[in-house]
Amino acid sequence: MSPGLVTRLSGIADEASPSLAQQLKCHSILGWRNIELRSVNGKQISALQRAELQAVAASIRHSGLSVSCLCSPIAGWSRSADFPIEKELQEIDRLAILGNEIQCKYIRIMSYNENCIDGSRKQLIFDRIKRIVGHASDRSMIILHENCTGWGGQNAENTLKLIDAVDSDQFGILFDTGNGGAHNYNSAEFLSAIIPYVRHVHIKDYTFTSRGNEENIAYTFPGNGSGTVFKCIRMLEHAGYSGHYSIEPHINSIPHLCIGKKERSIDPTYTEYAKRFQRDMESIIVNR
Repeated sequence: MSPGLVTRLSGIADEASPSLAQQLKCHSILGWRNIELRSVNGKQISALQRAELQAVAASIRHSGLSVSCLCSPIAGWSRSADFPIEKELQEIDRLAILGNEIQCKYIRIMSYNENCIDGSRKQLIFDRIKRIVGHASDRSMIILHENCTGWGGQNAENTLKLIDAVDSDQFGILFDTGNGGAHNYNSAEFLSAIIPYVRHVHIKDYTFTSRGNEENIAYTFPGNGSGTVFKCIRMLEHAGYSGHYSIEPHINSIPHLCIGKKERSIDPTYTEYAKRFQRDMESIIVNR
């Protein structure tokens, strides 16, 4: 693999295995230098206590891998804007312990499961995200908002309004190529509006399947679906993006289903997804 590419590939490794040891082993076998953390050994990383966080940091250092981002449930799909803010600030504190030990500055958040809100609810979201960003900044961390469930992820217009409201250099966008299907927008069109603010990228792709009268989403290998994955990557590269591309296959493992599981084997679909994506990226980045 090209030296330039090896530093830019990453993956949300709890989709390879719930076991941290196996997550690290998987990425080491792939020859990748980065990993993204969401849950380890059946626990969300934001729920780990100090001793557990220090043990994770020690394992990361021993592996020789770098961590590209810490995926948190803060302001996420399971929370409304009435969720206790102090609990979220405590999660920031715990993530900052880990992040500062392993030199990872990015924390992923969303903007609450609030789809139909009046002006006061929108202002509440603005105020809470601004407070979260300030709290993280005081701990040398940077908040990235994902274009996923939440007011700010419904469309590019909302994302830009959220960026303007927070108004901080310590706040950016995590763009996921595969979230357009679930939220009814074209990924490339969404990206074109927010591309200057993108600091990290998740790679997913999807297709639609019909079952009865309901339209459903099935996730697939990158480039095989409707996510315009490689068009988005070319757009990012043309715009000068130099960050990570982190795979999130969603084929055999869905994020919230990882919590509580401790199986130690590596999912072969994850490694196959990684290898296919790496081959495709060689032609885009290395040969451009």
